Amino acid sequence: MKTKLGFIAVSSVIVLAIIIIFAVSIKKREQPVEPKDMQVKADSGLVEDENINMGEVPEQVIPIEPEPAETLQVSFAYVKDLTFWNDRIAAGTEGGVFTYKPEDSSYQFFYYANGLKEYNVNALLQVEDKLIVGTQGGLAQIDQAGNIENIEFGFEPPVTALAESQGSLLIGTAKDGLIAYQDGTGQQILKVLDILSVEASGDQIWVSTAGHGLYSFDGMKWKKRFLVDDTTAFDYVADLGIKFQRLFAGTAYGLYVFDGGRWSLYNEEDGLMICDVRHIDFKGWKIVVGTNDWGIYEIFEDCVTPRAWSEGMDVTALASNDDYTVVGTPHEGIYIADGDNISHINPTPQTFTRPIVASIH
Repeated sequence: MKTKLGFIAVSSVIVLAIIIIFAVSIKKREQPVEPKDMQVKADSGLVEDENINMGEVPEQVIPIEPEPAETLQVSFAYVKDLTFWNDRIAAGTEGGVFTYKPEDSSYQFFYYANGLKEYNVNALLQVEDKLIVGTQGGLAQIDQAGNIENIEFGFEPPVTALAESQGSLLIGTAKDGLIAYQDGTGQQILKVLDILSVEASGDQIWVSTAGHGLYSFDGMKWKKRFLVDDTTAFDYVADLGIKFQRLFAGTAYGLYVFDGGRWSLYNEEDGLMICDVRHIDFKGWKIVVGTNDWGIYEIFEDCVTPRAWSEGMDVTALASNDDYTVVGTPHEGIYIADGDNISHINPTPQTFTRPIVASIH
């Protein structure tokens, strides 16, 4: 009997132990298990922060990078206009203005790096001691000290030609015609597109265009000029010059001359072998013309003489005075003729840096 009671008691204890173990196991399975990345090991030395929001990125201090910049190189080899500026020769180029002093062979550059905001130069003109600069982006002036000042003339660039008439600056443009600028105010006086050249003498003004004709102003009204036997001859006139009480017009057919009553023409029959006249200037009593692909000619008393040193040269600009004849080229800077002495001036390209303007899209 005692043996049976002992066996029953032991069995009861075993069954109770199994029930307790089973219950503890169920309770553990009901408790949520923390993700491994949220658990902190006891020996890690880290303290768990109950307030951390795992969906946010903590703030960081980011060092400020220097403003990016680009390095540019501008060339002064493509000469688009030439003029004499006191004792210097000034060349307007795609890269800006460079000046050369024959007396001591010194250079000076005016471009983006020293304040000429738009440095693709189309036209130059000396007014008093200042150099007026017409560019793709507008108008500026440079004084003898090298200070550059932008001029707001009230109309749209590019500026393509410059002249002076009775105290007014005449500004030829590609889109807004001819502007007369005086005392800080600009006024449109001729509405025509694509002006190439402007010349003035007394109260007369002449304007040539690229494809839109030749115009003259006699102090009272404007007239469009053409030949009776060839009404298209003056549609495209590359350059104009006024001297000896005559107007000279450079065209693809040769050099036209107007004496106030009739027109005459210098062409291949007169010895002007390449008739595409692009530029006109004067040297004493001589007429100097630059052509598209055969350099320059001098005309004196109806005698046309090619200058041999310029043979084959593409003349993109021309300036002459009693001392020098200066020729601009598309790739090689300028050539200066002093009698039979020819100098070649091809300035070194200039390098500068400017900030890159970030664009927001």
